[in-house]
Amino acid sequence: ALDRASGIRAGGTPVTRASLWHGRALLLLAEGDRGGARHALEEGLSVLDDHRSALGATELRVQAGRHAIELCLLGLTIARDAGRAADALTWIERGRAQALRSPPTRPPDDDALAAELAELRQLHADARTARLNGDDPSDIDDRIAAVERRVRDHARLARGDHGATGRVETAEVRDRLDGRTLVEFFEQSGHLGAVVVDRSQMRLVDLADVADVSSVIDDLLFGLRRLAARRGAPAALEAAAVGLHRSATDLDTLLSPAIGSDRELTIVPSPTLQPTPWQLLPSLTGRPVTTAPSAQIWARHQPAADGGHAAFVAGPGLPAAASEVHQLHDMYPGSTLLVGEDATAEASLRAASSAGLLHIAAHGTFRVDSPMFSALHLADGPLTIYDIERLDSVPRTVVLSACHAAAADASVRNEVMGTAMALVGMGVRSVVAPLVAVADDTTAAVMVELHSDLRAGLTPPDALARLVDRHRGPDPAAAAIAAAFVVIGADAAS
Repeated sequence: ALDRASGIRAGGTPVTRASLWHGRALLLLAEGDRGGARHALEEGLSVLDDHRSALGATELRVQAGRHAIELCLLGLTIARDAGRAADALTWIERGRAQALRSPPTRPPDDDALAAELAELRQLHADARTARLNGDDPSDIDDRIAAVERRVRDHARLARGDHGATGRVETAEVRDRLDGRTLVEFFEQSGHLGAVVVDRSQMRLVDLADVADVSSVIDDLLFGLRRLAARRGAPAALEAAAVGLHRSATDLDTLLSPAIGSDRELTIVPSPTLQPTPWQLLPSLTGRPVTTAPSAQIWARHQPAADGGHAAFVAGPGLPAAASEVHQLHDMYPGSTLLVGEDATAEASLRAASSAGLLHIAAHGTFRVDSPMFSALHLADGPLTIYDIERLDSVPRTVVLSACHAAAADASVRNEVMGTAMALVGMGVRSVVAPLVAVADDTTAAVMVELHSDLRAGLTPPDALARLVDRHRGPDPAAAAIAAAFVVIGADAAS
């Protein structure tokens, strides 16, 4: 049957051609030809790489990534059966965060897209006013949905102008470690494993059932959400703190064969581990931890020159936000300050394009139904990922004191979308952001402490590790808020 369909490999759709190569690989593997099977898988992935490189819109590149999953998993199986950790890392990386490997391409009618996004912000403001006045906003909500469809359509018109993403070079990853350890987690057949890389060795580690890990993370996040938002009576918060510690210890035990060294860590999470608050794990106490969408993105981030002023933005609806950014503004002479009606989306984008450090204190939302519309809420409405992708240049470091800003969608396995991930994909070296909702007043004080350490010369991973360690003990809520933040990007790389 494969022989009869071989002509399609030259003229069929990319998905059909890749499927035929997958079938060929399965047949060759059944015949004992592992080398031939690997070659067939490479051919199938090359087809999909070429297809994805022709797509300019991030959303379409993410969706295209689903077709590579089975090919990468079969390659991973071959590598694991042979005990070849370097090959395993290569196959994991071939299907991980491919949509973020190259910056998105702007559609041809970029001015029209900007106008649509401005209209969307105005409609959100109108809907908010209608609700406050007790009016029915249904008509406005319908118009919001219509504009969102137009925004998607505009973005999807973009054509890619970058080449295929290609293979990860494991030597490149190892050369960048500089005494650190990189742990890349993967999920296969319901089981969690990891490739652990340092300068001296690379090894495969089997860990636990994904279902067991997922259950512990659910418990961990339940306690973290309650403490970080300070929800409940004192007795309930005390019980949540006890449960949080128990869940963190349980997860630490499950993952300790991979993370148990005393080195600084770069972690590439699997989909199940994406929402993990790593600083809560006992074995990571005081250890700088950076997470990254993929090892290749981490290793290939180019060092950014120091310099560029700082910019601070406060969104509406957070009582402590203005005070927070005013304090931070005073810490950075010559910095930009946007508060009240000045803190608009366009003003924030202009500040971001010229700043070396950007800090935004605002409400944040993560859109499970449409992650590209995840947003930071500013004076004139939502600043979405579509807005972020319009930037010509980005800061070296971004701190998002905004609920759920580090949340990411992994519904397309091994592809991630969210506000923080979009910034990393645009070239930001470090994004510091929370995984869950955090209490406004306590967060402001915690952010001042974080910036004090950044001003003293600490890297974001070092500063966050010190911050969490400092709050461990006397105030469980403050400790939870600090631990709710993660560092995403590449600032641990030299």
